[in-house]
Amino acid sequence: MHRIILPISRLLVIGLIFALPACGAKETASILVNIKKRALEKNANSYRPPKRNSAGEALVTLKPPYTEWSWGKNGRVSVQNAVSAMCDQAGIGYDRKKSYENTDPICKKWTYPNYEDKPWKEALAETLTPVNLTYVVEDNTVVLMKIEDARRREQSIQGLRAEIAELLSAGAYRRELGDAVIVFPLLDSDGKTTAVGTLLCELGMLKAAYVPDKALNLHVPSVVELYHDMGYDGTRESPTEHERERILRRFETKDAATGALEIAGAGTFEINLHFDGSRGKRDFSTSGQKNDLHRVPQWIAHCIHEYRGTRLSRSQEEYVGLPELHDTAGLHTLTGLERDYWNGKKDVIEWTRFIKLNPDSVFALYHYCLVSRDTERDNSFRCITEHLEGSARNELVEFLEADWRHNAGKFEDSAPVFFNLLKGDYRNDALYERLDEGLLALGLGENAEGLHDLWEKHCPKSSNPLRSKGSFHINYAWNARGSGWASTVTEDRWEKFNERLHLAEQYLTRAYELDPTDPRTPSALVKVTLALGYERDQMEQWFSRAVEADPKYYPAYRNKLTYLMPKWHGSRGEMFEFARECAANAPEGSRAEFMLRLAHKEMAYRWGDETGKDWTHYYEDRKVWGELKSLYEKYLSKHPDSISDRNYFAETAFYAHDYEEAARQFDLIGKYIDTECWSEQYYYECRSEAYAKAKRNKS
Repeated sequence: MHRIILPISRLLVIGLIFALPACGAKETASILVNIKKRALEKNANSYRPPKRNSAGEALVTLKPPYTEWSWGKNGRVSVQNAVSAMCDQAGIGYDRKKSYENTDPICKKWTYPNYEDKPWKEALAETLTPVNLTYVVEDNTVVLMKIEDARRREQSIQGLRAEIAELLSAGAYRRELGDAVIVFPLLDSDGKTTAVGTLLCELGMLKAAYVPDKALNLHVPSVVELYHDMGYDGTRESPTEHERERILRRFETKDAATGALEIAGAGTFEINLHFDGSRGKRDFSTSGQKNDLHRVPQWIAHCIHEYRGTRLSRSQEEYVGLPELHDTAGLHTLTGLERDYWNGKKDVIEWTRFIKLNPDSVFALYHYCLVSRDTERDNSFRCITEHLEGSARNELVEFLEADWRHNAGKFEDSAPVFFNLLKGDYRNDALYERLDEGLLALGLGENAEGLHDLWEKHCPKSSNPLRSKGSFHINYAWNARGSGWASTVTEDRWEKFNERLHLAEQYLTRAYELDPTDPRTPSALVKVTLALGYERDQMEQWFSRAVEADPKYYPAYRNKLTYLMPKWHGSRGEMFEFARECAANAPEGSRAEFMLRLAHKEMAYRWGDETGKDWTHYYEDRKVWGELKSLYEKYLSKHPDSISDRNYFAETAFYAHDYEEAARQFDLIGKYIDTECWSEQYYYECRSEAYAKAKRNKS
C-alpha cells in the first residue's frame, strides 16, 4: 500500500472487513438495530466484544506470560506489541507501520505490562509514559508519537483550526481564478487521437494554468488522469459530443479548443487550433520543423491566454515561453515513459534520468512523484524540495510537495499547505479531496464541512461543490462510525453515521440533477445505498445512471459488486452473476471484466474464514483457476503491455500451483513490481519458488 494510514475514502472497505452485515431495511431504526444485531451474531464465534466498566470505557488485560499473544516470550513484550494487544482488546485500530516510523527504535524497547480489566487509555498511558512516548487517534486509529512531535502536531491543528475559522467568518477567498480553457487532444490525419497529440495539449494547459502563480481554474493532473481513463493517450476516435460536454462541465468552463496535428514526410508539422466558447470563435495555426515540436506547448499556452485576453507580466511571459522539454527527442521519450507508467512499468531510474535532462518539466516531476510513491521510494520528496528551492514558485509543485507528506500520513504538515492553496483556488476539487482526509484525521471534520458549505455558497449553480460535499459526508459518516467491530460502536456514533449518510444522499442527488454527465455522482450514490441498506432496485437505478454517463467508469462496477457481496446485500450467486456478465460483455476500453477477479478474491477470504485455512489455497480449485486464467489470457491478448495485470496473473497462478504459468509471467514482469499486489520481498520469494518448481532457471 502507498499510504501509511488507510485514507478515509477507503473506510467503506474497512467497514466490509469489520462485518457490518446486510439488513435490507428502509426505516432508520430498523437499519441500526439489524446492523448491530446481525454483526454480533456473525462474529459471536470469532470475536469477543471488549469488556466495559460502568462508564462505558473498554477494559484490557495484559499480563505475563503473555501466552495468548504469539509474540509473547520470556515474560516481556515490546512497547509496540503491547499497544497492539491493548488496541485489539479495546476494539480500536492501531497503525503499526506509522507508529514504528514515528518512534523507532523506542517502540522496540521491552516492557512488562501487568494489567487486568484496566481502562485502555490508562493502560496505554502507563505503558508509554516511562519511555517518553504518547499517542494520538487519527481516523479512530491509534498512532504512537514522540511527546515533542505530538505537541507540535497539536499546535499545527490549533493554528489550522483558527485559520479556517477566519476564512469562514470572512466568507471570501483570496482570489477568483479565471475559467479554464480545455484543449482537447490534437487529432491526426485520420481524425484520431495520438499519444503525442494528447501530451502536447496537456503540457500546453499546464503552461497556461501555472505562470507560475496559478492563473486558471484547472488542476492539470485531473485532466491527465481523465484523458487517460477515456483512452485519449492512445489511438482512438475523436472525443464524442457527450464526452466533450462531460469534460467541460466537470471543469466548470464553456471555453474549449479542438485541433489537428499534421506531420509531413518532409520533416515538418502543422497545427490548427479552433477556440469556441464564452469569448466567441477564434482560429490559430503554426508550423515548423519536427525537431521543434517540443516548443508547441508554449505556443498552445500563448493561444489560450490570447483567446482569454489575459494580460501577463513580463516575467510571466518569460515563464510561459520557457520550454518544459529540452528537445523533441525528450517529447517522444516522455510519451513512452508516460505510456509505461499507465501500464504499470514504473522505473524511478528512468524518470530520474529524464528530469536531469529536463529540469524545468513540472509535468515530468508530477509523474516522477507518482512513480516514487507507487514503488515505495522515498527520494522524490528531496527532489521536490530541491525544485522548490531552485526554481520559480509553482503552485503545482507546492501541491506535489504537500501530497507527498499527505501520502506519508503527515496530515499536520500537508493540510495547512492544501488549505493555503485552496484560499486562492477554491474550485479545485483535488484540494478538497486531500483536505477532507487530512482534516478528518486531525479531528477537524466540522471545519471541513464549513469549507464545503462556503464553496457551495460561492457556486450555487455548479454541481461540483455538491458532489464533493456529498462524497465528504460519506467519509464523515464512516469517520463517526469508526473502523472497529460493530459491537464497539456507540448509539450516538450510529446516529451520526446514519444522519451524515442521509445528508450525503441529499447533496449527491442535487448534484446529479444539475449534471447527469458526471459518473462520479451516481457511483457515489451506489455507495450510499449500500451503507443505508436500500433495496437493490435503488442501487441498480444509480448504477445504470453512472454507466450511462460513462460505460467504462470502473468505480461504478466496483461499488455495485460490493453491494452484491454476501456480507452486504447480495449472495454468492448474485455477485458472480454480475461479475461474469462484466467479464463477458465489458465495454471496449474498460476494466469492468476484472469484477470477476474481485469476486473470486472476496470468496477466497470468505472461504479462508469458513475453513480456517490460508485463503490462498482457494485458488487451487481447478474451476476457479481455469476461469481466472481465461480472464487474464483474454485481457492480456488485447493489452499485452499491461505489467500491472501480469503481476496479478503471476500471483494467482502461483497460488493455483501453476508454476509454469507463474514463471512465464515473472519473466515478462521482470523488475516492474506492482506494490499494490505484493511487497518486493514477497515477489522475489514467490518468483524463486515458481522457477524452482517449474524446474528451470530464470530466463
